[in-house]
Amino acid sequence: MTDPAPSPATPATPAAPTPATPATPASRPARPARPTRATGPGRTVFSTGPSALPVLPLLPYFAAGPTSTGLASGAALPTGPASASRPAGRPPAARGTLDVMLPYYGDPGLMRQAVRSVLAQTDPDWRLTVVDDGTEPGVPEWFAGLGDPRVRYLRNPANLGVTGNFNRCVELAEHPYTVLMGCDDLMRPGYVAALRAARASLPGAAMYQPGVRAVDGDGRPVRTVVDTAKRRLYSQAPAGYRARLGGERLAASLLHGNWLYFPAMCWRTDVLKEVGFRPELSVVQDLALVAELLLRGEELVTDPAVCFDYRRHPGSESSAQAASGSRFAETRGLLAELAADFDAAGWPRAARAARSHLSTRLHALAMVPGALRGRRPDDARELAAHALSPLPRPDRGTDTR
Repeated sequence: MTDPAPSPATPATPAAPTPATPATPASRPARPARPTRATGPGRTVFSTGPSALPVLPLLPYFAAGPTSTGLASGAALPTGPASASRPAGRPPAARGTLDVMLPYYGDPGLMRQAVRSVLAQTDPDWRLTVVDDGTEPGVPEWFAGLGDPRVRYLRNPANLGVTGNFNRCVELAEHPYTVLMGCDDLMRPGYVAALRAARASLPGAAMYQPGVRAVDGDGRPVRTVVDTAKRRLYSQAPAGYRARLGGERLAASLLHGNWLYFPAMCWRTDVLKEVGFRPELSVVQDLALVAELLLRGEELVTDPAVCFDYRRHPGSESSAQAASGSRFAETRGLLAELAADFDAAGWPRAARAARSHLSTRLHALAMVPGALRGRRPDDARELAAHALSPLPRPDRGTDTR
């Protein structure tokens, strides 16, 4: 969501409409107090052995046809009769460890591919919950036709918007670990197994980032400037083994250029519920969450196993806002806040990285010619201002943390 450069054009998925929710607050809302933690320079801790997990192949998905069931809006799929291994009345959540939450809005075809990729997992330790923030016809009936007790489907009575639906998914998560999967992305069949192995090898982290392959709208592998920069310029993830990262060093690297792939990440559910996504952010909410967790002393584990396909296309919310320049106004506000937070934490390198934010400046500058060619002078001015203006220090008087 916080990419340093634009990606090539591919078939678009419609962006979400303005949500029917209360107006965005003018000031940053209060957040819970952070737990006491040691300040000072961050650290990087590596595991001792290479990962045994290879690049995992993408297997064919099975097809599922729709049936007409008249499933009510907001209702969940029935879970079916209790099995011999599960006492009657015991919820499925008591058995597993991973909630795959899929906040959905947009192209039903891409969403169905995402769902089938979850159903194709080799490790059965998952439950899928799809939270539909749209009104596409036939979608509830398609899910009812799956008849799979591991899949829950709910449709929001009103559109919550991107961040609102993220927070709704967090509310619904019940297992110890949660994935907030993109509704147009694809899990490879070994994704759940790879994340289980990473958690067993380096337990206790708040965040787990596996290897990711970028694909276009048709699922073909692509090489973009964005992904090349993530991998070669910014990433701290070792190429051949798992690593545990945290502190100022990781924060500074993410502020130089956010090299994480948010939809592929696995999160500890307790920290997601405690911190949540800031409702006033619509594009860089992932970076805000990661930064807050690092400031609380949490850590990230990386795993080189490539087990997730991340789809690049211009129809995403972040791409739409980047083209208009509004994305960068939100980014500047967050970076100013984070610079002050890092100063207060005694993390000068991270604070400098937030104020310089070179990758987002280059991204904005690269988009100015397109705005001028499209005769959007206001967008061009906003993009140029982000690229060339110094970052102001925010007024912290309203921060009640």
